[in-house]
Amino acid sequence: MKGRPGWSTPRRLRAYVALVWLTSAVVFAVGLRALNSDRATLRAIASVTAPRIVAADELNAHLADLDTELANSVLGSAADRDVANELFELRRSAASRRLVDACGGVAAGQGERVSLVVLTEELGRYLELAIRTQGLFDGGDREGALSTLRLATSQMHTRILPAAAALDASARREMDAQYARAWGAAGRYDAEALAAGAILLGVLVAAQIFVRGRMRRRLSLPLLAATVLAVVFTWYLVARFSGARQNLREAHDDAFNSIHAMWRARALAYDAAGDQSRWLLDRARAADHEGAFRGKASQLLSREGAWRAHSPQLKDGRVTGLLVDEANNVTFAGEESAANDALSYFNDFLAADDRVRGLEKQGRHAEAVDLAIGARDDGTKATFDRFDAAAQRTLTINQEAFDGIVATSDRSLRRAEWLDPAFALVIALLAWLGVRPRLREYA
Repeated sequence: MKGRPGWSTPRRLRAYVALVWLTSAVVFAVGLRALNSDRATLRAIASVTAPRIVAADELNAHLADLDTELANSVLGSAADRDVANELFELRRSAASRRLVDACGGVAAGQGERVSLVVLTEELGRYLELAIRTQGLFDGGDREGALSTLRLATSQMHTRILPAAAALDASARREMDAQYARAWGAAGRYDAEALAAGAILLGVLVAAQIFVRGRMRRRLSLPLLAATVLAVVFTWYLVARFSGARQNLREAHDDAFNSIHAMWRARALAYDAAGDQSRWLLDRARAADHEGAFRGKASQLLSREGAWRAHSPQLKDGRVTGLLVDEANNVTFAGEESAANDALSYFNDFLAADDRVRGLEKQGRHAEAVDLAIGARDDGTKATFDRFDAAAQRTLTINQEAFDGIVATSDRSLRRAEWLDPAFALVIALLAWLGVRPRLREYA
């Protein structure tokens, strides 16, 4: 039972064992690289970029509503103004907290630092103008208050909101780049795992054939077990990479895209509500405010009345907007109902806005203001609050889904931390046990 000169049977057996160990290590290395890559992507998206995007989106929404409540604080009855002043202070506090969160973003780029500087400086100036507006109004100088309000609103829309939007856009580009890199890497790991697993399987089959043919032995059970385990290990890695891609897609496309869309929708809706208040307050620039309102409303829903669940108009592109995008991206339990409620209530808000404008054009200013910011159940404030609550429900559903997907991915990674080396070590051990009795025959 001697082989060729220099390659005796014991030496060839040891070579097969060494090859099994080497290829097992290669398969393990592929799994380890994928594990580290998945962990880095998960940490970057879930702990860094996603919170930065949400912080920027919330900041944008709070700032938009801050300017809305400033207009409301000099519009309507004393009771309405008291409510607006209280809401203004709540939004100011919330915006300040979110600005601190945004400033604490990890590794903010140069563009983000510029945006943060603009936000911190310009927001302080805006608040000074807001205090001056309210002081002038309380002192009976309505024209002075309106003039200062125009300055504050201009600053909000030309300096502050664009800076907040720039923060959001920068973090979103970073997340999308991370997603694209991780998706491409997962495909490469698939190919590498299949190639390395095929080589490992080939070495084990060759060793089995050699033992059976050269030494006239039946199948070596340890080698057979190692072969089966190699197939299982390769299948497990490919399934894990596929699961990682699926989790990544669900987190990014199904959950976070909806989160991002609904926060943008809320910010636009807050700003549109402010345009309505400014339209009632500043009649000299009513056309500008109405145009701004229509433009923002169309970004949420391009056509009124087309909100019904499963409406063909929502699927064929005849109706567009952020709310339609969300209605077409429902995935999780309860999401469809919440998204359709948001569409329905926003439609009600637009209908109430039409009534407000009709009353104002008839010269019934007090009634228009009461319908706009009063406590009437059919007014724009009440319908807007119902829309906002439905939008918040949609956000909550998707945020919980996003968090759940992240937790599932984390559990999978933790499991892989011990499964991957266990597979490799057991395969290597079984290969040695399969060859060891044959080597003993030559001892």
